[in-house]
Amino acid sequence: MVVGGLLAWSWFSLTPAETGSEEDVTPAAGEGAENAGSQNSGTNTGSPSALPGSTIGNEALVIPSPQDAGLSVMVTSASVTSPTWVVVYESQNGIRGNALGAALFFPGGGAKTINLLRTTTPARTYFVGRHVDNGDKQFSLTNDKAVVNAAGNPVYVEFKTR
Repeated sequence: MVVGGLLAWSWFSLTPAETGSEEDVTPAAGEGAENAGSQNSGTNTGSPSALPGSTIGNEALVIPSPQDAGLSVMVTSASVTSPTWVVVYESQNGIRGNALGAALFFPGGGAKTINLLRTTTPARTYFVGRHVDNGDKQFSLTNDKAVVNAAGNPVYVEFKTR
């Protein structure tokens, strides 16, 4: 009973609620150059949670790993309850770096490929996270808030390229 309550609480705390349809977009001019540290408003004082493997949070986001290097990243599943951007980031010494591309997912959407602004490199690690769309359907690291864990830290999936 307690475990069920905790699972339900974590599900609702990590996923927002709304509806829509799918859209694929890469970051607007200047968006891809923003670093992780510059997007936070100062409210997240802890470090981001990077989960090993291919699952984020409560299995709401599944990314195959390893993936072929190139100009796209495959998302097997993104379970969202409101329009949410799934964002690919480069890794700079194990820390989330620049956004390389994003795709807007809607409730009921399935697998999707995220087109990138520049190619991924073989034998490297990358991060994928989620940002809830603020309603304008334009990706912004500043205005679209990152999905966070119970401690208030952004949650990411790591994947590797081959």
